[in-house]
Amino acid sequence: MRVTLLALLPLAMVIASSSKVNALNMGDLTQEDMEILDARNHWFERDLYAERRSVPSGPTSTSVSVVPRPTGTSAPGTGCTKSADCGTGNCERGVCKPVVSTGAQCYKNANCASFNCTNGKCVPVKGQGVKGETCNASDQCTAGSFCEYSKCNVKVASGGVCYKDVGCTSGNCVNKTCIEPASVSRGGRCTKTLQCKTNSYCGTNNRCAAKANKGGACYKTEGCAAGLTCRKKKCRA
Repeated sequence: MRVTLLALLPLAMVIASSSKVNALNMGDLTQEDMEILDARNHWFERDLYAERRSVPSGPTSTSVSVVPRPTGTSAPGTGCTKSADCGTGNCERGVCKPVVSTGAQCYKNANCASFNCTNGKCVPVKGQGVKGETCNASDQCTAGSFCEYSKCNVKVASGGVCYKDVGCTSGNCVNKTCIEPASVSRGGRCTKTLQCKTNSYCGTNNRCAAKANKGGACYKTEGCAAGLTCRKKKCRA
């Protein structure tokens, strides 16, 4: 049996944008190849059209809530015209299919167990991702967790190892260590002023320094005492 050119192409290429399809050397395609291409594009477009007409708009970003998945009674492998026909809630190219887990490739929300297909990958919806689950933003993970190296992970208490603020329960990561707010003495390393003790700010060279009084030198208002602003490099009332 002859293997057609399109049979060797990944499905992602077949259903890609028209610009990518046009980039193929159409002279290399046989009539059979063209029929396969037309059929696959037809089912891809038909799937999306059916979803738009019959399914409430599902999550399309990382900051939305769960949208109920409409389901029917048809078993996987049986024919369908829309995802709402299927017991799994997922109709692909006219056939009911199982849903896939987070991290798997997708092209519509119905493909995913989470009902959230973002940038071609199944991801959790806001606040639903548990530890170890694939993510692409921290707000997809459960409370007290964050997205680290594309996986939800539990935030670290003060004193623990970190590499960014969001990885700490305190929201403060300095020198790869989680610290409490207002806990850094003058001269200590900092990344933002709220990490420094009272009447101090995070100044030059990322060190906590004393805030200047009226008339004192400054380079930003944050370096001036309460009620003062930094103008022309002086703290002024």
